[in-house]
Parts: sequence; C-alpha cells; structure tokens
Amino acid sequence: MQDNVGISPEVATTTQTMISVLAAPLDSMEHNVNRMLGTLPVESVLITKSMRIVALLIAIMVLLRVATILIDKYRRILLANPKLAIITQDTKRVETLTEIMRNALFVVISLLGLVMILSEVGINIAPLLAGAGIAGVAIGFGSQSLVKDLFYGFFILLENQFGIGDVVQIGTSTGKVERMTLRAITLRDAEGRVHIIPNGEATRVIVSTEGWSVLNVAVEISPQASLDHAFEVIEALNRQFFEQHLERMIEMPQLLGVDDFGPKGPILRITAKTQTQQHWELARRYRKALKEALDKADIPIMTV
Repeated sequence: MQDNVGISPEVATTTQTMISVLAAPLDSMEHNVNRMLGTLPVESVLITKSMRIVALLIAIMVLLRVATILIDKYRRILLANPKLAIITQDTKRVETLTEIMRNALFVVISLLGLVMILSEVGINIAPLLAGAGIAGVAIGFGSQSLVKDLFYGFFILLENQFGIGDVVQIGTSTGKVERMTLRAITLRDAEGRVHIIPNGEATRVIVSTEGWSVLNVAVEISPQASLDHAFEVIEALNRQFFEQHLERMIEMPQLLGVDDFGPKGPILRITAKTQTQQHWELARRYRKALKEALDKADIPIMTV
C-alpha cells in the first residue's frame, strides 16, 4: 500500500511549476516594495541638493547686488572730488571703467555660480571645461572679428583713447558715447538715434571733446560796411562776452579778420577755446550777441 502512495516525477514537476507561478506576483510585489523603500534616501538627497542650489542662486544674486553697490559707491567717491567737478577726462574715465567693471563682475560671478550649480547637480565639470577649451579654439578661428573687437576694446580702455561722455566720429557715425564694453561702442547722435559700433571698426576715431573745444563763428557783412568799424564792434563784443562766460571759456574770442569773400561780401571769422563740450552752446549765444551788436552799429549781415 505504501509503495502506491509515492508521487511520480511528472506530478512533482507540475506541482513545482504551479507554486512558481503563484509565487511570481509575491516576488514582484516584494521587489516593488524594496525599490520604494530604497528611494527614500534618494529623495532626501534630492531635497538637500535642491536647497543647496537655491542657496547658491541666492548667494549669486546677493554677490551681484553687493558688487554693484560697491562699484557705485566707488564711482560716487571719485566723482565727489572737487577737482573733478567740471566734466574732464578723469570723470569720463571713471564712468567708463566703472561700467566695464560692472559688466566683468557680472560675467565672472555668473559663470562661477553656473559651475557650482552644475557640480551640485552631479555633472562632472572637468570634461565640460576641456570641451570649452577646445570649443574656444574653434570659435577663435571661426570668429576672428569677435576676437578683433575684444582686442581693440581692451586697448581703447587701456590707452584711454576716449570714454563715456566724449563726442566722437567713428566712420560715418558721429555722436556722444553712452556706453562702452569690450565688444562695442554705443553712440547717440544729435537726432537721438543710437549707433552700435563694434570695436574692431574703430580704426580711425575723431574725438571732439579731448581737453578743450573751439568756438568757431563766421559772419558775412555788407561790402559797403567799414571793416575797421566792424572790427571795433566785434572786439568790444569779444571782451564783453568773455567776461560773461569766464567759467566756460579758456581764452577770449579772437577776431581772425577777413577769412574769405562770399558772394555778397567779406566773411569775418571769430574763434575761441572753450571748456570741453561747451562750444556748441557758446557759439549759439555768441551768434545772437553778434547779430545784436552789428544791428546796433548799423552793419548789415548778408544772407544767401
């Protein structure tokens, strides 16, 4: 009887297969539970890294703000110097250099912050830096005009050729320098238009506000008028005008004499050295005073 109770190999194999099929969902459930339990430390690490990244962003913004405040304070201290009260080359250099410092610090702090954030995320920055070096060489060959602009901009600043506030002519563009970077120069002309000129194109620059300016006025008078009388009237006006604008003029206006003969009479020319950027307004005032003085002396002004 006991020999008949034995289990055949076929039945044992079938039973084991059924047990494996029934146990498969349990094994899968156990694997999912273990995986869920294993993710808890990862989530904690992610939260910690996120907090560090937020802290880095806040630190970057604080550093940028502090750098801006310090640069502005340094600029105000320099400009508060009594010797720099009048617009001079020194004040223009201060404006230019503080602008460049502000831009350079922004780029440096931003790049350092980006590198630190990438490191916190877990990105290996060594290959990125190596790739950036190779890419920089490739870009240098492919962007020679950009490199040229940077070099020209560096030497313009180093040699202090001109600065913010100067009136310059670069090519066909003339205007007041509003902004300077290592890449480009921003001019605003008399009509309010903005000209952005790459530094590499500033190969020939005419600066109208270097040290001092020149008032230059020409007037054509009637050929019947006495030149001696006209000279006396203009010389008296020159002395009076100089006394009225001592703080803005370097020397008294000089009557050069008969500069040329126009279609209707002799042309008289008057010039004078003025403080930088003051010659335009002083020339307008001088023309008004000259018209009034000649009218009072009955010396007709000829017009086309």
